[in-house]
Amino acid sequence: MPVPAGRAAPVPNQAELSDYQRHLYDEVARHSRYPAEAKRLHLAGVTHLAFRLDRLGHLLESWVQESSGSEILDNAALDALQRAQPLSPIPPSLPAHMEFVIEIDASLLQQLALATVG
Repeated sequence: MPVPAGRAAPVPNQAELSDYQRHLYDEVARHSRYPAEAKRLHLAGVTHLAFRLDRLGHLLESWVQESSGSEILDNAALDALQRAQPLSPIPPSLPAHMEFVIEIDASLLQQLALATVG
């Protein structure tokens, strides 16, 4: 939405934005799975997962902004985002549509998978 002439666009509260982004990361991380194929191949890497949300936390678009180097791990990150739907609504003090980038570290998922098996 355009801002009327002579008015500055509202500046999001940085603390609230950081808290919300951290909460989104936690939601997606809870739905992350280390794929069996990745385990077999001993894959590790960090996927930079980008996505856009509407005010209600509905996913509008998602993509891999920076690959982990493995299509298996990148797809697992995208799958985690899908499983986490719907995400928490965007707080009223923040814009109604927002874009985020979070890092999904497959080496952490691998460690969790090993810890729960052994």
